[in-house]
Amino acid sequence: MDSTLQTRDAELMNIQHLLGSNQFHLTEKQDTLRRLEEALKELTATKAALDTMKKAYLQPEFTKETFAGENSKNVNEFRHETLQDSFMHLTNKQMSQRIEDIQRQITACHGEISRIETTISSLESQQTELKVQRKKEIADY
Repeated sequence: MDSTLQTRDAELMNIQHLLGSNQFHLTEKQDTLRRLEEALKELTATKAALDTMKKAYLQPEFTKETFAGENSKNVNEFRHETLQDSFMHLTNKQMSQRIEDIQRQITACHGEISRIETTISSLESQQTELKVQRKKEIADY
């Protein structure tokens, strides 16, 4: 009987260790998820602000009468070609891609959290069953 109890105790200790490890990983993943969601929120807000600014840098249009003659053409070309392309590349390509990347990471993180929670639930069920078996073995002893 003593070896059976020792075996049960060893199994319980192993499950407690696994529970602790999985709970630690769950906490880490939840923290990662929180940080990703925060980053997504900030990046989305920044992208919206830049989208708003895109309209502002194109205004007002300069003419020969409002801005030093021929220089107005150069400034307008710079704003429309260089600045507009830069803004478009930044907001439509780079930031949109990062937003998609973060969204994929958030989805993966949710999956990992779900998997860890399922493992914890299974381990807790095993632990409960082992405790019941141990009590029965002690009572039968």
